[in-house]
Amino acid sequence: MAGGAAPPVEPEGRAARRPLPRRAKIALALLALLWAFVSASPFVMAALGQGGGFVDKLIPIRLPATLVLVVALVSTDIWRRGGSLRLWARDVFWNRRVAIEALAVALFLVTLPFWARTSLSYAFLFPWTDYLAVPAEEGLACEEVSLPREGTAPLTGWFLPASGERAARAAVLLSNGNAANMSQLLDHASILHDLGCSVLLYDYQGFGRSPGSRDVGSLAGDARTAAAWLRGKAAPLPLVAFGISMGTQPTARLAAEKRCDAVILESVFQADRELAARFRWIPPLVWALRPGIPEEFDMAGNLEVAGSMPKLFLHGTDDNLTPYPRAQALFDDAPGPKRWVEFPGAGHLEPVLDRRAYREALRAFLDAALPTPRY
Repeated sequence: MAGGAAPPVEPEGRAARRPLPRRAKIALALLALLWAFVSASPFVMAALGQGGGFVDKLIPIRLPATLVLVVALVSTDIWRRGGSLRLWARDVFWNRRVAIEALAVALFLVTLPFWARTSLSYAFLFPWTDYLAVPAEEGLACEEVSLPREGTAPLTGWFLPASGERAARAAVLLSNGNAANMSQLLDHASILHDLGCSVLLYDYQGFGRSPGSRDVGSLAGDARTAAAWLRGKAAPLPLVAFGISMGTQPTARLAAEKRCDAVILESVFQADRELAARFRWIPPLVWALRPGIPEEFDMAGNLEVAGSMPKLFLHGTDDNLTPYPRAQALFDDAPGPKRWVEFPGAGHLEPVLDRRAYREALRAFLDAALPTPRY
C-alpha cells in the first residue's frame, strides 16, 4: 500500500478478528472484578473465622456470576469473529485466550453440580437456630437425644415416648420444613402423642442445634439417620414417616427406600417444579441450578417406587407456596392405597390450626394404615 504501512496479516489458520470497543472492554473488566469479589469473599471470610449475614448472601450468587462471565467472554470473542462459532472453535488451537475460555467452559460444566448444590443450599435453605418452644413448655415428656452419623457430628433430636395405659400404636418420624427447626412441629407432635404414638423430632444439619452447614444434599441422609435411630429405639412398632413442606422430600425418599411402613405428606414440596416456577423468566438460571437438586428429590418417582405403602396427603386449599393444583396432580398420579384430606381456606403449614379436623384425619389414616390399630 503506497504512502502507508501495510495492514497486519493474520497468521495462517487464525480467524480475522474485529477490534473490541473500549466500553465493552471496561464492562468485561468490571464483570471480572465482580466475579472475583463474589467468588473469593466467602473463602477469605471463612479463613478469617467470619461468616453468616452478608457472606451467606454472596454464596448463591457465585453460580449465576460465573455463568454470566463465561457467557460474556465467549460471546465477545465469537462476535469479534463475525459471529462464527466455528471460527471461535477453530481458534482454540491458535489463540491462548480462546483456549483459556474453552477450558473455563469445560471446567464450569464439570463442576456445575457442585456449584448448583451450594447455590441452592444458601439461596433456598433458611435454617432457624432459635427454638420457639421446648416440649416441657407444651406439657410433653421428652428425651433430648443425639443421632449418630458416620464420620461427622451427631444430629440433635427430641424423642417423645408414648404414654398411657395402652400400648403405643406407632413410631412417627417428623421432618420439618424450610425456615424452621423441630420446635415448629410441637403441635403436630402433641396431636400424634395424644393418638398413642411415640414421636421423634430432629434438626437437619445446620438447623436448630445440629452442627454443620446447610446442605440440600444432606437432607435425605439426615432423615435416614433419624429413621434408623427411631427404628432401633421403638422396634417392633411400625414406623410412620411424616414430612411437612420441604420435609416431604426426604420423607418420600424414606418411603421409596422402604425405611418406613406408612408415609404422611403435608403441604407437599416438589423441588424441581418449584425451582422452574420461581425462575420461569430466566431459563438459563433454571438450567444451571437444576443439577444441584439431588436425584433423591424426585418426588413423583419416589412415590411410584414406594408402591403399595399407605400414603396420606394433607393440604390447604389456599396454599400459595406449594400450590394446591400441583399437590392434587401428584396425589392423582401416586399409587394407592392413598388418602387426600384438604383443609378449606388453610394456607401453607396451616392445616394443623384446625386441630379437631387435623387430629381426625391422622386418626383415620393410622387406623386404616397400621396392621393392628389399637385406638
